[in-house]
Amino acid sequence: MIPLFVLASAQPQNGPLSNASPGISTSSQRSLSSLAQEADMNVLGLVLVVVAAVCAFAVIYPYLVYPALLRLLPAVQSQQGTDDPPRASDFAILFCAFNEERSAQAKVENLSRLRERHPDLEIRIYDDASTDRTAEIFGTLGPGVVLRSSERAGKATGMARLVASTERDILLFTDANVLLAEDIIDRSAPYFSDPTVGGVCGHLSYDAAEATATQAAGGAYWRLEEAIKRLESRSGSVIGGDGSIFVMRRELYPEVPATAQDDFTATMNVVFEKKRLVVADDVIVRERLVAKSGDEYRRKVRISARAMHTHMKMRDRLTEMSALDRWKYASHKVTRWFGALFLGLGLISGVLGLTVVSPPVGFATLSIVGALGLLIWFVPQLGAIREVIIAVLATGQGVFLALTGATFATWTPPQSR
Repeated sequence: MIPLFVLASAQPQNGPLSNASPGISTSSQRSLSSLAQEADMNVLGLVLVVVAAVCAFAVIYPYLVYPALLRLLPAVQSQQGTDDPPRASDFAILFCAFNEERSAQAKVENLSRLRERHPDLEIRIYDDASTDRTAEIFGTLGPGVVLRSSERAGKATGMARLVASTERDILLFTDANVLLAEDIIDRSAPYFSDPTVGGVCGHLSYDAAEATATQAAGGAYWRLEEAIKRLESRSGSVIGGDGSIFVMRRELYPEVPATAQDDFTATMNVVFEKKRLVVADDVIVRERLVAKSGDEYRRKVRISARAMHTHMKMRDRLTEMSALDRWKYASHKVTRWFGALFLGLGLISGVLGLTVVSPPVGFATLSIVGALGLLIWFVPQLGAIREVIIAVLATGQGVFLALTGATFATWTPPQSR
């Protein structure tokens, strides 16, 4: 008979229900479990770092990668000269104004010189219930020039009223504070001798009243934007025009909702109607840059909110574009609108990913990012970089407002311009 103490000593240390595998000690099991957990954490860290890399690519894509890809596309040949170019008597200059007293006199003198050059040129101005002398100053251009509203209605409504007030075939849209080159009609007309061209986007030259970081960033951004538009035009059509200067055939001007962005809606309709929207570097206008960061921030929030709102209004028509133009639209517009999301998600994912893989590396990265942020915010020489980041954040805020239902119909001119 086997003694009871021998049987007791033969039982497994963790009891008869132990899950220990034969031949593997408890310490070995713990080591294997630790290795498995470490492998899982490494995979999670790698996934987060990959997400950060994708977000970083999305941030730089519309500014660096997209232009490089556009350069690879073949050029579309112009058909200028196929039709007779329009005459000055075919043109109407249209713009809206609200409380532009400071810039109105210079605009009147500018338009007067254009009218001396082209007596048959038609000028129509919509005053959106200004509370200063704007309507009075513009009224010196002659009777019937100014259409005055008794209440704020917004730029889209104003432009629609202006279009309805003229029978001219070629419409030149601009802004109240923008000065037009004296040869702008002569330069614009030849582009419409090409029957495939439905609209022309001119060249905006910025005048800086004072060399602030906001103006430096704004000027650099606009130079990049115009370079991209030239590449888009070279390969077919520009994806949307700027309200400071665009010219289009009257028959292509669409119905624009009051809360939509009129310039974006009108110029995109040219593309929807299978006509080309082209860039013309010799159709020149000038404007002063906004000098103060706060003014520029509010302006960008409003513009991006209206752009996203307009996108949601016309997204059903995007399928009417060619595959090339749909790619341009996604690259030029959509990826920029979500730049703030990509930037924030990329930073968070990158720091968390590195922290999961190696806590010291993650904390060091977070410290470096924080130090760079403080330098960018407080060092004057890095002001332009700060303004670029602020602009990205303003665009993100505007897009968020649009997605949550906010709309902007009216506007107020920046005081620091």
